[in-house]
Amino acid sequence: RRPSRIEFAAGQPGALIFVADSGLGIAPEDREKVFEPFYTTKDPGRGTGLGLAIVARSVHEMGGVVWVDAAREGGAAFKLFFPIAVNLPR
Repeated sequence: RRPSRIEFAAGQPGALIFVADSGLGIAPEDREKVFEPFYTTKDPGRGTGLGLAIVARSVHEMGGVVWVDAAREGGAAFKLFFPIAVNLPR
């Protein structure tokens, strides 16, 4: 089993965070649903289905985008893009 991987790149127009693991992955038909609140594929009592929904909402509130795909190593790969703030408040 390969370890998880995290990569970071920044420049114009923003910053990209890439997170991948080597777990079971996310089925293609579930990829659009994983960011919905209370959606889970786990057995009852094993998860709330809120983790990725909170991530997606937080990223969107910062003007960013998050998406999921299959990792090359197997498992899931998440990309989070954040625009770079040009004029920060003082």
